[in-house]
Parts: sequence; C-alpha cells; structure tokens
Amino acid sequence: MKWKAIIIGVISYPILWTIWAFLSPQYEHQSIHTYSLVMAIFYWLMPLFSGLLSGQFAKINSLKHGLVVGIILAGISLGGWLYLEIMNTNMLLNLAGIIILSTLGGGLSQGIKWLLMKKSK
Repeated sequence: MKWKAIIIGVISYPILWTIWAFLSPQYEHQSIHTYSLVMAIFYWLMPLFSGLLSGQFAKINSLKHGLVVGIILAGISLGGWLYLEIMNTNMLLNLAGIIILSTLGGGLSQGIKWLLMKKSK
C-alpha cells in the first residue's frame, strides 16, 4: 500500500465538500429539481473522484487503494453524522455507497492505466 496515495485520496474528499459548499448557493435559487440533480451528481462524484485520485497516485493495486480510501471516507462521514446528530438507519446505505463508489474510482483508475499501456504498445 502506498499511504501517500491514500492520504491524497482522503484529503481530496473534504476539499470537494468545500467546493460544494461554495457552489451550492448558486443552485439553491434555481428550481428544486435542478438543485437536487446537481447535489446528487456531486455526491456521487466526490467518493468516485477520491478513489480515482488515490488510484492514479498508487500506480499499482489501484482497486485496493480505492477500497481503503472508501472505508476511511465512510468512517469520516459516520463520525461527522454522529457529531451532527443526524445519523439514522437510512444513512448506512450511504456509507456502503461511499465505499463502493470509491472502490469503483480506484478500479476506473486501473482501467485507464491499462488502456494507456495497451495504446502505447
């Protein structure tokens, strides 16, 4: 495991949340459907991008790095929800989604590397 790659993936998650915090007021003034759509897309892309970024920096075993990043991000999210006292049983599915999407991002990174390697031959 390359811990530097995992740390980069984990750090990207709060950075993306900060970006969302600055972007979301722009969408709140539009229709509720537009805001909900943009919010849902962003929530899906955040763990996916974190896993992808970790996988890119890992160079090897990108899928495993994405999985580890997903587990850490799920732990961070769980801690935040418990601290804010907004945890309920429906959010357990969100934790599984974070892990799956981050792992998928790591796998996507591995696929990109494979395609680039195959193309260069």
